[in-house]
Amino acid sequence: MYNVALIFMSLFLALSVSYEVKAHSWYDYECCSDRDCMKADSMFFTQDGDMVLSAKGHNILIPRTMKKRPSQDGDFHVCLKPDFTARCVYVPAGV
Repeated sequence: MYNVALIFMSLFLALSVSYEVKAHSWYDYECCSDRDCMKADSMFFTQDGDMVLSAKGHNILIPRTMKKRPSQDGDFHVCLKPDFTARCVYVPAGV
Protein backbone atom coordinates (compact mmCIF):
# COMPACT_ATOMS: atom_id res chain seq x y z
CA MET A 1 0.00 0.00 0.00
CA TYR A 2 2.85 2.37 0.88
CA ASN A 3 4.51 1.77 -2.50
CA VAL A 4 1.31 2.60 -4.39
CA ALA A 5 0.95 5.92 -2.55
CA LEU A 6 4.60 6.72 -3.24
CA ILE A 7 4.13 5.97 -6.95
CA PHE A 8 1.06 8.23 -7.18
CA MET A 9 2.83 11.06 -5.31
CA SER A 10 5.86 10.76 -7.60
CA LEU A 11 3.65 10.82 -10.69
CA PHE A 12 1.79 13.90 -9.42
CA LEU A 13 5.05 15.75 -8.73
CA ALA A 14 6.45 14.81 -12.13
CA LEU A 15 3.35 16.11 -13.91
CA SER A 16 3.39 19.34 -11.86
CA VAL A 17 7.02 20.01 -12.72
CA SER A 18 6.44 19.26 -16.41
CA TYR A 19 3.67 21.92 -16.54
CA GLU A 20 6.01 24.57 -15.12
CA VAL A 21 8.77 23.63 -17.56
CA LYS A 22 6.32 23.68 -20.46
CA ALA A 23 5.04 27.14 -19.50
CA HIS A 24 8.54 28.48 -19.03
CA SER A 25 9.41 27.28 -22.50
CA TRP A 26 7.26 30.04 -24.02
CA TYR A 27 7.79 32.83 -21.48
CA ASP A 28 10.07 35.52 -22.89
CA TYR A 29 13.52 35.23 -21.30
CA GLU A 30 13.84 38.99 -20.76
CA CYS A 31 10.57 38.89 -18.86
CA CYS A 32 11.14 36.06 -16.45
CA SER A 33 14.71 34.81 -16.85
CA ASP A 34 13.29 31.26 -16.69
CA ARG A 35 11.79 31.93 -13.24
CA ASP A 36 9.52 34.38 -11.42
CA CYS A 37 6.50 33.70 -13.65
CA MET A 38 3.34 31.93 -12.61
CA LYS A 39 -0.19 31.24 -13.69
CA ALA A 40 -2.73 33.57 -12.07
CA ASP A 41 -5.46 32.09 -9.92
CA SER A 42 -7.98 34.81 -10.80
CA MET A 43 -8.36 38.16 -12.56
CA PHE A 44 -10.64 41.17 -12.36
CA PHE A 45 -10.70 44.73 -13.72
CA THR A 46 -10.79 47.86 -11.58
CA GLN A 47 -13.16 50.74 -12.36
CA ASP A 48 -10.18 52.56 -13.92
CA GLY A 49 -9.60 49.71 -16.38
CA ASP A 50 -6.50 48.33 -14.67
CA MET A 51 -6.25 44.57 -14.22
CA VAL A 52 -5.67 42.79 -10.91
CA LEU A 53 -4.26 39.27 -10.99
CA SER A 54 -4.21 37.04 -7.95
CA ALA A 55 -1.25 34.65 -7.78
CA LYS A 56 0.39 32.82 -4.88
CA GLY A 57 -1.64 34.77 -2.33
CA HIS A 58 -0.82 38.21 -3.75
CA ASN A 59 -3.00 40.65 -5.68
CA ILE A 60 -0.86 42.19 -8.41
CA LEU A 61 -1.95 45.42 -10.09
CA ILE A 62 -1.43 45.44 -13.86
CA PRO A 63 -1.78 49.01 -15.15
CA ARG A 64 -3.93 49.26 -18.28
CA THR A 65 -0.94 50.90 -20.03
CA MET A 66 1.35 47.91 -19.40
CA LYS A 67 2.26 45.88 -22.49
CA LYS A 68 0.38 42.60 -22.49
CA ARG A 69 1.99 39.59 -24.10
CA PRO A 70 -0.01 36.75 -25.68
CA SER A 71 -0.56 33.69 -23.51
CA GLN A 72 0.01 30.44 -25.32
CA ASP A 73 -2.22 28.36 -23.08
CA GLY A 74 -5.29 30.62 -22.78
CA ASP A 75 -4.60 31.51 -19.14
CA PHE A 76 -3.34 34.63 -17.38
CA HIS A 77 0.30 34.56 -16.24
CA VAL A 78 2.33 37.17 -14.39
CA CYS A 79 6.07 37.57 -13.93
CA LEU A 80 7.03 39.26 -10.69
CA LYS A 81 9.84 41.47 -9.46
CA PRO A 82 11.21 40.77 -5.96
CA ASP A 83 8.81 43.37 -4.50
CA PHE A 84 5.80 41.47 -5.98
CA THR A 85 5.05 44.07 -8.64
CA ALA A 86 4.56 42.92 -12.22
CA ARG A 87 7.52 42.71 -14.55
CA CYS A 88 5.25 41.56 -17.38
CA VAL A 89 1.95 39.83 -17.97
CA TYR A 90 0.60 37.24 -20.42
CA VAL A 91 -3.09 37.33 -21.30
CA PRO A 92 -5.42 35.19 -23.42
CA ALA A 93 -6.36 36.41 -26.88
CA GLY A 94 -8.99 39.15 -26.90
CA VAL A 95 -8.21 40.56 -23.45
